[in-house]
Amino acid sequence: MTDLVGSGAARTADACWQQIGVWGDLSCEKLAEHEHCLHCPVYQERGRSLLDRPADPNYLSEWAQLLALPPDQAGNAPGVLHLVFRVGQSWLALASTCLREVLHLQPVRVVPHRRGKLLLGITAVRGDIHLCVSLHELLHEQRDAVSQAQARFIVAGESAETWVFPVDEVLGLTVVIETALQMPPATMVQSGGAYVRGVFEGSSRSIGILDHELLFRGLQRGVA
Repeated sequence: MTDLVGSGAARTADACWQQIGVWGDLSCEKLAEHEHCLHCPVYQERGRSLLDRPADPNYLSEWAQLLALPPDQAGNAPGVLHLVFRVGQSWLALASTCLREVLHLQPVRVVPHRRGKLLLGITAVRGDIHLCVSLHELLHEQRDAVSQAQARFIVAGESAETWVFPVDEVLGLTVVIETALQMPPATMVQSGGAYVRGVFEGSSRSIGILDHELLFRGLQRGVA
């Protein structure tokens, strides 16, 4: 399915708030006036331009084909919103139904007497304490130490269970049609892709769809 948000380079080309604003080195001379980038006209104008941008022609074409299907066929190809992100060298997607929040990296406190690499520690999210775990360890991926400015925390879970895990980059949201999924390649399964239930082609990359139930069970086993 066509990527809805475009490339990371396009999104951050002139994101001054990440360079000199509250998510950067705080050197912006407008901070004294506006106190936070959220109140700055530059930030607000970029938000409006993002919402007003024209839709990708491929995205419109794909939805036109889907809507043209007879009801019995269209019902078998529901679109599900997913968040696309990168862990090491793998691009992955997680259903939005189990997402809580995407945050900038926060301090993580190590849990005493725990030697496993999967459990990174505990971290606070809006006053609540949650376990912070490593998908890199679970999926046998190397942590990307080069682009830490793009790294984010993803908060996800189901029912009362919540997990926090760092990812190397967040691409954004996209709609995935179930019938468009392909079987994951053997190389992906062998390298930790047992948690991937299918693969779809994005605008310029293959993206693995995570089975969130298997993923959360794997995290439970790993920290037990």
